[in-house]
Amino acid sequence: MDIYVIMQVIILFGAIFLGVRLGGMGIGYAGGLGVVLLSLGMGMFPGQIPWDVILIIMSAIAAICALQLAGGLDYLVRIAEGILRKNPKHINYLAPTVTYFLTLLAGTGHTAFSMIPVIVEVAKSENIKHLYHYPSPL
Repeated sequence: MDIYVIMQVIILFGAIFLGVRLGGMGIGYAGGLGVVLLSLGMGMFPGQIPWDVILIIMSAIAAICALQLAGGLDYLVRIAEGILRKNPKHINYLAPTVTYFLTLLAGTGHTAFSMIPVIVEVAKSENIKHLYHYPSPL
């Protein structure tokens, strides 16, 4: 294995670990830091740093944090929860669909983490053991 690949993996996991430890907006900023370290540490010239990618990450995380603090995310999750609770037997189809629209409306996939407890609670209340049923090989 090439030493550059090993260094890139170490930087990647380091940024992920740092983001998990910081939480909140720190997740996005740790991702931006990882991009800067990969850009500068891998022989790229400073003019080639993907600032637009870093700024997009920062703005998406800042927007979802503002949505969370303003109560907008809780409102969207309540609407999604109402849809799931009205049709619990169709959770296999509705949970991914509702999560997709929540992601689309909020602008980031981080909103899917807010839906996981709701989906699990609705599935448990209906005694659904497995959300996805795979066909039997027999």
